[in-house]
Amino acid sequence: PPMPSTPLAQSLNSTPEERAARRRVEEWDEAYRSLEVLLRQGMVPTFTILADRFSVAVFGDGAGPWKSSRTGSMQQPTRDSPCAVLFPSRDEFRTMLQENHVPFEVAKIRRSPGTQDASDSRDQQLDGALAVREEALVLAGGPKAVPELETQSDLRELRRDAEKVVFPEEMNSVTPMSSALWLEGSWRVHALLDVLRQHFLAAPLAASPLAAPRLPRLVSPAPFAHAAVSSVEVLGTQTLPGNGQPQYTAELGGFFFPGQVRRLLEFLRVLLPSFSCGFTAEAHHRLGINAFTPLGTRHIESVECERTQAGADSAAGWKWEFKLGT
Repeated sequence: PPMPSTPLAQSLNSTPEERAARRRVEEWDEAYRSLEVLLRQGMVPTFTILADRFSVAVFGDGAGPWKSSRTGSMQQPTRDSPCAVLFPSRDEFRTMLQENHVPFEVAKIRRSPGTQDASDSRDQQLDGALAVREEALVLAGGPKAVPELETQSDLRELRRDAEKVVFPEEMNSVTPMSSALWLEGSWRVHALLDVLRQHFLAAPLAASPLAAPRLPRLVSPAPFAHAAVSSVEVLGTQTLPGNGQPQYTAELGGFFFPGQVRRLLEFLRVLLPSFSCGFTAEAHHRLGINAFTPLGTRHIESVECERTQAGADSAAGWKWEFKLGT
């Protein structure tokens, strides 16, 4: 809903339209706070905040396991240890989180294949640099700029202080992976949600950028306060000639969570001997969601499944192919 322009002190003299708009904002606030409570209780496995300039994906108990690119191990969000990914992020937004004491991690820098990890070798010479935990700092002037010795010393000091620093001579071999932010643990995730709520509602907040004129959409696979059911819509069907038999296609539109996509694929596997499923999404709602997994900046673009043994119930009886996009 759009934010009402009438101040609270003047709400008694506002028009019916303004009072209705304020009521919609109150209902949105109740829905937002109910998602926080349900996440703590383990009643909501995951939900997404779809704002105009960024998205936030929150994962809790029941969201399913995932593989971390940082540790290389499988992780499982729980009620006591949820996690969240905010993408993409801007400098002023990261500043707002820092000023309000919300710790986060920024996606690391991805090296080009075959290049030497210059920063790691440099870290070994800097008396045990700490792990990266904030945003990357790049010296202005581009890759060809040659900083003075004093500037290089300052950059080394920043790296010792756990800041993520990219030296100009390293910029030819590295590319920013993503501006996605990672938060893990109950305290960090709920601190993020509390700060975001104040930002969305234009409440007084340290270093807060200008709030968007419209409140973000809240989406979850589980019910929450003031939520409305949004079913998948069949946008169109088509029959195409194939090799020996026709090919049937159906285009679906709606909001899909990872668990729902998996159940859809498992259902299609029961009905069909072979099928393919393609996925499309708006760029600002998918770029960065996989930044902390082995997929990095990539995403699953399509899935193809074919039965290799008629009636086989084991995993060996099926052939799966996954196509990745960037």
